[in-house]
Amino acid sequence: MADININNTTPAVIGWEWNDSACSLIEPDPKFSDITLTTHFDKTCSLFELSVPVKIKDIRLKDDKGGENSVSTLILRICPSTVDTFSFASTTTGSESTRPKFTSYVTRLDFQLSKSLDVLVPA
Repeated sequence: MADININNTTPAVIGWEWNDSACSLIEPDPKFSDITLTTHFDKTCSLFELSVPVKIKDIRLKDDKGGENSVSTLILRICPSTVDTFSFASTTTGSESTRPKFTSYVTRLDFQLSKSLDVLVPA
């Protein structure tokens, strides 16, 4: 039997419910790069990872000599052990709010988690 080794990254939109209202994050700030979903599955580790580019105001990052490139990435990790339910649905068009981002085939992944996401923030 072949080993599972999946490492896929694709542009993503993040959606969630808050106080009975649908919320979404379609474009990062700044818009220099996409929000992405990465799936990692191999014989030692499995996880889903959301990467969100963020501008860190009034902070100079280590490699930023001039102070104008204070852009980093917020990483949200979903470990499979925290997923209570998972479903997916594919459609030829996304919701109205995502149409400017995705103009063709869209797959929606719905995670119900038993605990909060692991969040990695830049130091």
